[in-house]
Amino acid sequence: MQRAEDDENDETSSFSGRADNNNDTKAEVSNMKKQPRCTENGVEVNMKEEIDKLRAEHEAMVLNLQLDHDAEVRNIHIFYESRIGELQINHGMTVDNLQRDHESLVFHLRSLNFEQGIRQEAALRSMRDLKDKMRRDHDEEVQRMRLQYDNLVRKYTIEINSLVEENKLLCSEHESVLRALHGTTQVFKENMKSSTNSNILAESGAMIKRLQSMYKNSSLELSSTYPEQNGTEVEGLQLTEEATIIAAQLQTIDGVGHEDSDADTTTSSIGDDGVDTTTSTIADDDAVDMVKSQDTMVQKTVEDCQKLFYDTAQKLSLFQGYVFSKESNFSPQTDYLQQQLDDFEEDAHSPQNSHDNSKYKDQDSEDENYAVAVAVKLLSNSK
Repeated sequence: MQRAEDDENDETSSFSGRADNNNDTKAEVSNMKKQPRCTENGVEVNMKEEIDKLRAEHEAMVLNLQLDHDAEVRNIHIFYESRIGELQINHGMTVDNLQRDHESLVFHLRSLNFEQGIRQEAALRSMRDLKDKMRRDHDEEVQRMRLQYDNLVRKYTIEINSLVEENKLLCSEHESVLRALHGTTQVFKENMKSSTNSNILAESGAMIKRLQSMYKNSSLELSSTYPEQNGTEVEGLQLTEEATIIAAQLQTIDGVGHEDSDADTTTSSIGDDGVDTTTSTIADDDAVDMVKSQDTMVQKTVEDCQKLFYDTAQKLSLFQGYVFSKESNFSPQTDYLQQQLDDFEEDAHSPQNSHDNSKYKDQDSEDENYAVAVAVKLLSNSK
């Protein structure tokens, strides 16, 4: 390729040299034409001869140039034909190489595509097999769950039926037990009515006596400790009087109940001896109504007594706690006051000492008044 380029450059340079010579000749001719024309004949003849000579030389030179040009053209044609042949050969070789590479690549791609198709077919086959296996497993699982559901339904149906029957039995047993308990309760109520009144009266009397003794003891202690608490003592005495009145009412009610029971027995005995049965029946009904009313009154009175006992005990406990707390607070103060009194007896006539004594007395009276007010407030709150 390099040699062909060098030859082409040489031919181009030679052709350009010949063209330069031809141009020089033309320039000379033009210069000669431009020279002043001589008027003389001899000079003109010489000019014609020179012109003819130059024309002949020019024609010969043009002919030579034409021949050289044709030779150069033939050489160029030969060169380019050889070059074209070489290029055609190189092009054919390149095309053959590209075709071989293309065929090899196509074969390689076809082999890869074939192998990939085989792998895809194997993967699809395995996926189909897996799908069939999963479908079979799903069908088996559904069948198993259906059987399990049917078994559970049968089992729960049996259990529900058994529970319903057991519930019926329990309801019947419950009703029978309720009837038995109702009868037992009625018997127990009838038995309690006969024994409750006497027991309650005895207990209430004992409770009243015990409360009276407790209150007397506490009132004595309070009076010895705090002699100025008159309002609390009056209230305690009122409570004691109320309890005594209630106890007297209970005793009168108990006596009336015994008299009514005696009257009932006498009326029944008279009936047995042959007295009119209509009169005895009316008396019995009146006695029963009276006993019922008295029983209701007794129960109400007992409830009131119990409430009163509870309130009194609660007030006494609160007051006792307050007294104990105040005793613990006042004991060091009383000791201190006693010591101060012993010290101040020596200087009783001193005005300064008398002023201090009045000051401490005022403080003691204020403390006692405060204790009484707190006790009254506690009792009112407990009410």
